[in-house]
Amino acid sequence: MSVEENKIVIRRLFEEGLNQGNLAVVDELFTSDFIDHSTPSQIPGPQGVKDYFSMVHAGFPDVHVTIDDLIAEGDKVVVRTTWCGTHQSSHEDRDPTNTQVTRTLIQIFYLQGGKIQQEWNEGEGPG
Repeated sequence: MSVEENKIVIRRLFEEGLNQGNLAVVDELFTSDFIDHSTPSQIPGPQGVKDYFSMVHAGFPDVHVTIDDLIAEGDKVVVRTTWCGTHQSSHEDRDPTNTQVTRTLIQIFYLQGGKIQQEWNEGEGPG
């Protein structure tokens, strides 16, 4: 896959998967053996990603992720994002605050054959 095609995959991940809450797209975008190296407790594969997205949407139903930077080279795509949402339900053992939360995150994705196979991140999503 080309660098531009890999960037499209990552844009779809954030727009369709997180912003629109379309969990079906996760099966299209991730390999069956996907590993998130920054979250060792997350189960491998697309199901772990769906579980994480569901957890984020439960705690922050209005979550919106903005891509601030998107840089790609070879099979890797680096993205810097801003996550905003209202903490309306329990999330990561924290009681809801009903306040707007904004966080930034930098992620590195490794793609193989047009699908995301590995991820590393720095920072924290909502919460």
